[in-house]
Amino acid sequence: MLLDATGIVVAACVSVLPGACALLLIGVRRPTWYIALSAPCSVAVASLTGIVTSLVGASYGIVALAVATALLGVAGATQRVLRRRRRVLPDPPRRASPLLTVPALGGLLAIAGGLVVSVLTWLGGMGWSLRTYPQEHDMIYHLALSSYIARTGTGAPWELAPVDVLTRSEPVFYPAGFHLLAGAATQLTGNVVVSVNALALLLVGIGMPLGAACLAGALARANGFAADTTMGAAGVAAVLAATLYRPGVQLAHDGGILPNSVAMALSAGVLAALISWRRASRTVMLGAGLATAGAVIVHPSALVTVGVTMVAYLLVDVLRRARRDLSSLVRAFWPAVGLAAVVALPTLVVGSSAVAATTAFATATPDRPVALAVGKALTFAYGGYLDPDSTRSQVAAAALILLGVLVLVLTRRAAPLLAALGVWFAVVVSYFVAPGKGAAGIVTGFFYNSEPRVWSHLSLVGVPAGALGLAVAARWAARRVPRIGRSAVPWVTSGLLLLVVAVYALGPGHGYARINENAVAARFATPDFTRVDGDDEAAAAWLAGQVRPDERILNSANDGSTILYTEYGLPVVNLATLGSATEPYTYQLLGGFRDYPTDPVVRRDLLDLHVAWLYVDSQAPAIGVGGAPFNWPQADRLTVPRGFEGLSGLPGLTPVFRAGTVTVYRLDPAVIARLTGGPGRPR
Repeated sequence: MLLDATGIVVAACVSVLPGACALLLIGVRRPTWYIALSAPCSVAVASLTGIVTSLVGASYGIVALAVATALLGVAGATQRVLRRRRRVLPDPPRRASPLLTVPALGGLLAIAGGLVVSVLTWLGGMGWSLRTYPQEHDMIYHLALSSYIARTGTGAPWELAPVDVLTRSEPVFYPAGFHLLAGAATQLTGNVVVSVNALALLLVGIGMPLGAACLAGALARANGFAADTTMGAAGVAAVLAATLYRPGVQLAHDGGILPNSVAMALSAGVLAALISWRRASRTVMLGAGLATAGAVIVHPSALVTVGVTMVAYLLVDVLRRARRDLSSLVRAFWPAVGLAAVVALPTLVVGSSAVAATTAFATATPDRPVALAVGKALTFAYGGYLDPDSTRSQVAAAALILLGVLVLVLTRRAAPLLAALGVWFAVVVSYFVAPGKGAAGIVTGFFYNSEPRVWSHLSLVGVPAGALGLAVAARWAARRVPRIGRSAVPWVTSGLLLLVVAVYALGPGHGYARINENAVAARFATPDFTRVDGDDEAAAAWLAGQVRPDERILNSANDGSTILYTEYGLPVVNLATLGSATEPYTYQLLGGFRDYPTDPVVRRDLLDLHVAWLYVDSQAPAIGVGGAPFNWPQADRLTVPRGFEGLSGLPGLTPVFRAGTVTVYRLDPAVIARLTGGPGRPR
């Protein structure tokens, strides 16, 4: 319990304080923008810290990030004090914020309720412990990369991610913004699992509903809504987002797609600031620019998420008024765009090498009839591995969202938002009908042509739109309640929205939350498949006392063997489940280790890498082999690599430890050397 609490505190500090201090230096004042933008700005600060430490030869980590945060905080506080002293005229009297009126507190209560529901959902799915190992293969890699950053102090985009933790071979680009925070946190908590889970809980479990609330509130203010309507819309959005299956829960369930999930949560806060461009100060727009860079550093697809949404929004927002708005648009956005480009440029330049492979990723989604595609999109069907035939839907949530959207259409409100929602609806339906093809395929390619990633955008934009429409409807109904004065309208509006939230949350929303909790648990507390279990922990603890400093452990990252590195820093050969095309030995040994008595290439690799141990789990889970270099598994699914099967009787290979399905073998390099024709290496 103490470790969990420490993990939450540390994760909150590394994900909020650096960004908050950067916003302070920029000059942002309103607390709302600190809530919306601090987390993505923290990623941007962490990335810049990693770049600077790499350039000067220092180590990235919690100390470097703390120093950067302190410098930003001191500079920001000093600047604010100096500005106050330079003022000749006294500050104008402060007016009470309209968002703090008593009726508006109903919306705040709904937001708090949504956050509580989401936190309980994720914690329950994790078995009420942040020390629960995630079992999805992507999550296993996130643990390994975060541990690598914590152990090596590596933090620049061009240094991440490593193919080999020991040889420092040419890195392969991997979006590591989240992992920079997790690596720094791990240096304090001493436990990478706790750090990653705590950050996932904060940035996704809390970040999704909070981001939806910020976006709905910003949209309400941009459309001139009253304070009670604004906060009411934010509250409805938070509760809906907390109970929807997508994005957060499905991305966790269907692949452990954590960086993309975090990027979407951060994008909601970024969008909240960007759509406020008519009302927001230049400092807020600068903060939004830094936050945009942070979201892109977490996952470059955020550039498409934010870009497509904002282009559709601004086209209607500007063109429906007058061309003179174009100059205002340029003046408002150019500082934000410039700052975002500068900060995100290293990640984008390094990541450009992965664009071709990402956009060409083959999709497993079948072509569907148009009617079925529209139905899936409108009903918020579960889909994915939880519901392969899409026979189950979140009908009540879909009905509320569609009702709200219909209200906006009928009242001709929020046209730019409806345009953005319409674009994403068209992209999603087009994807369902012809995955990865046509004009929409240009957009979906940046999301690996992955169904849950593409589909998630309907939730990202649809939830705030639906919440906004419901708030408009509540305000309209409140004005028509007989025998109440004008002053009572905010109270009635707040009461109606709270009633809607309560009925939904206690009824269908509760059921949705339980399904979400079970879906998270299927990858954490009660997993459908297991990579890391007690057998792996026993084998890792035993190996930690056996492996010498100059010895390597050959492994398959599709099982629990990466725990050797994340827990003990033992030098495993593989971090990626399918190996890496940039280092052929990673997959050649997986596919051909058992051939070392007759294959000189395998023997050479074993000797060059100083492999002295082999780790095999006979019941590794099955994964798809899409993207495997040269299709080396020679099968549709991979469990135990074929090179790790049929090992009995191989010369120099001796089983020395067993725990359940895990077997550790000792490999004698002297025997390998003799087979090669050279002298045995002295031990």
